[in-house]
Amino acid sequence: MLGALSPLVSKACALAGVSPDALSDGVVTGNTVMLHILAGRSPSPLGRVPFHADWLAGCEETLLGLPVWLPPCVGAFVGAAFFLLVAFAALTSAISLYEACVASVCDLLGMKRRNATFFMFFVIAFLSVFSALGFGVWGKITPCKMDFLTFFDFVTNAVLMPVVAIVTCVFVGWVIKPRTIEDEILKGEKRFVARGLYNVMVKYVAPVLIGAVLISMIFGYRYSIQGLSVDDTVNSAMEKAGDFVHSATHPEDVKIVHDEEEANPDEDNQ
Repeated sequence: MLGALSPLVSKACALAGVSPDALSDGVVTGNTVMLHILAGRSPSPLGRVPFHADWLAGCEETLLGLPVWLPPCVGAFVGAAFFLLVAFAALTSAISLYEACVASVCDLLGMKRRNATFFMFFVIAFLSVFSALGFGVWGKITPCKMDFLTFFDFVTNAVLMPVVAIVTCVFVGWVIKPRTIEDEILKGEKRFVARGLYNVMVKYVAPVLIGAVLISMIFGYRYSIQGLSVDDTVNSAMEKAGDFVHSATHPEDVKIVHDEEEANPDEDNQ
């Protein structure tokens, strides 16, 4: 196991441009069996029912001459399970959104369901190319000073969603009239208690408030690209995090800085 890890560590250091001698410690995680094997412990208790582990990591071991922290096995499982559940959530959400697109194409273009499914697949695949390449060969193309993924997210979430909501309120409040919605509600209820409030909200209050949200999103973006938003705080935090990682991977640079500060303690005062 250690023989397999050694070239992986060397390769990771080479990709990061760091000498393996600069490493001071590390973290290794995995499933319970792998951690047992890595630490040189027998995983045989895990092969008997009831399953019982005599050791569940959560300690520091010396591997490849370095102190390495092995997180508790429960944490590794919870972390893996979390991302697995997120993947399932993303898949189910994608299916539900895809179904809405297919149904709309069937209704508007009169396509058969199978043809509409393939049609939407190619449309989505085509649009996805922009987001995928926006972080690579098309990285220099920045519509409205944003990469493609951020641009699509801004257009759909900050612009289209409020606009569609306003159009919906106008359509319900002034075209088909709230009476249509009220009749639908009264099919399952004896009375509609908040009928008057509902009419006022749909006709007057909701469109105004949603319009305010739309304006704030657009102007908020305008100020953010000018550097006038809290994004500066985020960027500052990211720079500090980068400095911390650099100091951890290049301890020789930190030592030089300290030597210069000690050699010139009054430089800042001058």
